[in-house]
Amino acid sequence: MKAPFRYYDSPTFVFSPEDRLLLRYGVHSKEGREASLWDTETGEKLASLPIDGTAAAVSPDGEWLAMGRSDPKQAIALWNPTSLAKEQQVTEDHVYWHDRSTEQWTTGLRIIKRPNLDDPQLVIEYLLRNEADSPRIAALSFTSGMSRFLVDAQRNIKPWPGAEESRSYLVELNVAAGGTLTDPRFRQAFDLTGLEAGTYHFQASSFFFVPTDEPSRRRGVPLHHEFSFTIKDHPAQKSEKEILRTDSEKNHPTVQWGDQVAGLRVGLAWSPREETIPAIFEHGELITADLFVQNVSDMEIDCSSTLPHSMDGWGFSIHHSEGRHITRNQIFFTGFEPQRTFVATLSPGEVKRLTGSPSQFQEKTEEGLVNAPVPQLQFVIAAEPPKTPEARPPYTYGLPTDS
Repeated sequence: MKAPFRYYDSPTFVFSPEDRLLLRYGVHSKEGREASLWDTETGEKLASLPIDGTAAAVSPDGEWLAMGRSDPKQAIALWNPTSLAKEQQVTEDHVYWHDRSTEQWTTGLRIIKRPNLDDPQLVIEYLLRNEADSPRIAALSFTSGMSRFLVDAQRNIKPWPGAEESRSYLVELNVAAGGTLTDPRFRQAFDLTGLEAGTYHFQASSFFFVPTDEPSRRRGVPLHHEFSFTIKDHPAQKSEKEILRTDSEKNHPTVQWGDQVAGLRVGLAWSPREETIPAIFEHGELITADLFVQNVSDMEIDCSSTLPHSMDGWGFSIHHSEGRHITRNQIFFTGFEPQRTFVATLSPGEVKRLTGSPSQFQEKTEEGLVNAPVPQLQFVIAAEPPKTPEARPPYTYGLPTDS
């Protein structure tokens, strides 16, 4: 059950009386704050609720789930956990329908094609059903073309706005009473080539817009659906990928590698120290590190990295041995700075250093690809965090001795 316990936003957990169900709430998502229901035996996510809850409890018999809401007009919401788990279940024709309607509009998602060994493409189609007894006008904002996506180490996949060589549209269509708005133009395709074998959780979100009583104004009907699918690996390729990983660890013994995601993994090595991780540092010392990227798939991969703002520097996720998250005392301000993107093509097993002067990646500019430096990771450690906020890197992190 990795997913429920990998978090960054201080959520709260509530178990059912028999510890079969786990509710996680108080988490920020793209759509706002949400709660999610999990099966503790299988680790499966059963349902997701876009709710701003501040307190929750399960009845002693496990039949009811109560959540306190921040909206004073609807202070407490009640659900039956069994029914809740079925709300987003797929129907026989591979369509997920949302359990609630907004102004008699119901959103849905059809899975046109799941990825397989021979074709790693996922295709979905967005649907909108008119529950009213008269025809109505609906508008759909969508992007055509092959869609990009984000995938994390927990194998959660989210669509990324926009697509290469694509165009965005806003169209208005009439929907018959009780009818469903469906159109091949409203499909999204995702090329999942390079993703390693395993079970993935796709989190689809988009917006339909419907007219309001005010002229020239529309109201969005939220769409939020999740489903899982499994990518299988060719048996002959497993040993080849393990050899790639083993060889890289022999050739780069001082690099600590992160989790493999979409055929790539990122590694860190302290510089200029020639020692493995963990390393021992002293208070007041400036810590410097380099980033490496490796292709651990069996195919060539084009990858890119967007550098952080120069006043932010590279971000760090530092945790105390007791689990406490250690942050920096930084002054935040708004300042425009053009984004810098570095790209590289990695062959199977190849390792390239992202940081350095110059980087083994190339900067993407209007004039083409050029060789340019990428700043190293730097930060300072101290016994206590700075009392006065810092305005520029390297930032200081308060790490007491033996933390």
